[in-house]
Amino acid sequence: MARPRLRDLDPQQPATGERVLNEAERLFAVQGYAGVSLRDIGKAAALSNAALLHYYPSKEKLYRAVLDRVASDMQQAVAPALRSTATPVARFEALFEAFADWLERTPDRARLVMRELTENSERVANAHHFAMTNLIDGMSQVVLDGQRAGAFRRCDAFLFVFHMIGSLSYFANGLPTMAGLANRKPDALWQGHRRQTLAHLRRALLQD
Repeated sequence: MARPRLRDLDPQQPATGERVLNEAERLFAVQGYAGVSLRDIGKAAALSNAALLHYYPSKEKLYRAVLDRVASDMQQAVAPALRSTATPVARFEALFEAFADWLERTPDRARLVMRELTENSERVANAHHFAMTNLIDGMSQVVLDGQRAGAFRRCDAFLFVFHMIGSLSYFANGLPTMAGLANRKPDALWQGHRRQTLAHLRRALLQD
């Protein structure tokens, strides 16, 4: 293997690894895991193949690093709701709003999450290692805590959280197209979807 060129590993450019992750995240979000090669990422990050392999020796390792970073960012976004000692309803609403805000703020990451949830069949054997596993477990705990407190109906908390993630993620990814079909402004359509989805989820959770 050719050695990395010194200019590719310039110590005066400490952000090189971050640049690789940024470009990989953008390309994976747009084209999916199968549609992107290490060569594509290296070209986008202005790195030689040797330099890119110095940072990430395989596409799988780079993809895992991207997913870990996305999951960490999402974790930070919803952490206040996960730690909250508010009432079960207020805590769930805070979780919902934090996740919806995160999707709105990071559209590429929202697209990447949706791709991983729907295009992961070739890596399904490793699904239990999915970077968001612990995060989804933590989000499910919000529902479980509400059930134990007697505030929420009995349901499968894991599936309920996936329903929330899927509904918001799908709409966020399809928003430009749906806004065009409805001839409405994207922001107004998104806010309307958020309100209606939260209302539906509340009705599904709350005891009569």
